[in-house]
Amino acid sequence: MAVNPILAGANGIQSALKGLNNAAQEIAELNVDSEDGGDSAPRPSGLDNMSSSLISLKVYSRQVQANVEVVKAADEMLGFLLDEFA
Repeated sequence: MAVNPILAGANGIQSALKGLNNAAQEIAELNVDSEDGGDSAPRPSGLDNMSSSLISLKVYSRQVQANVEVVKAADEMLGFLLDEFA
């Protein structure tokens, strides 16, 4: 079974971008104050959620970077093979 590394990298990038979007959405929702017009200071439980979401942002960012490197490596290998065998 042949695996297309460019497609695998692109799928990984797409998946990581979805994760980035979800984590950013969680952070945005934490900062939305209730309709009572009170102060927007984060609550203690919100800090845990904020920390978790910020960590998720960093993890998904690294996943995007790693998958970009996969696509670059596959592109270089394909270029090398075409140069050698064409």
